[in-house]
Amino acid sequence: MSQPPASAPDRPANYVVRHWRGELPLVLSFWVNGFVIWFGALFVIAFLHSRYLAPYEDDGLRLLRSTVIGLYYPVQVWQLVGISRSARRYQQSGGHILWPTLAQLVVVLACFRIFSGLVLGIYW
Repeated sequence: MSQPPASAPDRPANYVVRHWRGELPLVLSFWVNGFVIWFGALFVIAFLHSRYLAPYEDDGLRLLRSTVIGLYYPVQVWQLVGISRSARRYQQSGGHILWPTLAQLVVVLACFRIFSGLVLGIYW
């Protein structure tokens, strides 16, 4: 009689997946994945626009808008979902209520900024 195949050992998820699931510490999710990546993305977008797209006026602005909507906003969703889940996990583990509450407030404000930016055409 043949034996069933052995199950594959559980591999730890990669960094991106762990953040999405809220498995990273709140401080790492908020400051590194939230603030540092957000600020870095703004810097890169501003640099690319001023260096390569500004001379093309309207075409450059359209390309910048497409880039922001196509790349920047999905990254922000990843950031905010991971921060929110990490804050919830932190609170459930018995940590102090102040930090996850403030993190959730920032997530709500960022969602409002994203939504208003899409509606009003303001991309950062």
